[in-house]
Amino acid sequence: MKIKSKNLVGESDWSLPMFAYAGVEPTRPDIITFVSSTRNTLQLTWPALLGEDTGGTNTNPITITNYDLYMDNGYNGDFKVIYSGPTPSYFVQYLTPGLMYRFRLRAHNSIGLQSELSTI
Repeated sequence: MKIKSKNLVGESDWSLPMFAYAGVEPTRPDIITFVSSTRNTLQLTWPALLGEDTGGTNTNPITITNYDLYMDNGYNGDFKVIYSGPTPSYFVQYLTPGLMYRFRLRAHNSIGLQSELSTI
């Protein structure tokens, strides 16, 4: 779509093209599951968003382009992104034994909208 304004004095040039997409932000990702662990690693997974959960509909879903996985430092510190990608799983390495790490998750769809962060 392009826009042009017009008044008694004259009219403007056409605007640059604008694009609009039907859809909403994806739903908040579900619970993160710990698949396996070792002394200093964790294998995490979460359910992929499908259908209406993507921000589209069941018959016309919107592609989830990536998930952002956040982790704190094990001391209840700030969360930082440790993974950003399309696969709903991640292998966390170099953890310190005995610390309790917290994780959060966010999804992004192909029309540029993002979900709320998952609960801790």
